[in-house]
Amino acid sequence: MKKILFLGGSSPIGQSCMETFLKKNFKVTYIGRKKVKINNKNLHFKKFDFQEKSKLNLKYKNLISKSDFSHICFIQRSRSEKNQIDSEINISIKPTINIIEQFIKHNRYKKNKTKKSILIFTSPASRKIALEQPISYHLGKAMVDQIVRFYSLQLAKINCNINAISPAFVLKKRAEKFYKDNKKLTNL
Repeated sequence: MKKILFLGGSSPIGQSCMETFLKKNFKVTYIGRKKVKINNKNLHFKKFDFQEKSKLNLKYKNLISKSDFSHICFIQRSRSEKNQIDSEINISIKPTINIIEQFIKHNRYKKNKTKKSILIFTSPASRKIALEQPISYHLGKAMVDQIVRFYSLQLAKINCNINAISPAFVLKKRAEKFYKDNKKLTNL
């Protein structure tokens, strides 16, 4: 059974992605602050707050070395209103880099030729529109693009692809009022 690690993903998009992998018979490990409302024996939840700074590298090392994940999906993002740039870096960037580094170390000398992949969700707002999010959010998404470029060659050596995925705008129930009140943005 293939194994995928989700970091973050309590959003509707994240949950939809997890359900898709579960339907394709993946074993899904989901790490985040909130448990998702998906009932499936192949979904394993580990409560983790990316703001927690003590012994993060050790936690990442243990996580990667104890479970032989072939795929990783990063969906976490900062929702902090204080120290937004620091928070974005501590939640969206540092864990991503640390886990990718541990993944490379764990797979560097393996003879296993299993195809691996890393997906990092970014935002359509990071490509064209900068109206709805603070500057910290857009800086974080720009850093994600550079992470993908930087690691693409290193990961290729362990038979792993890395991509940043920028889904189209999703008209979610929780954002319905925002889009109704901002027709210019919706039309764009």
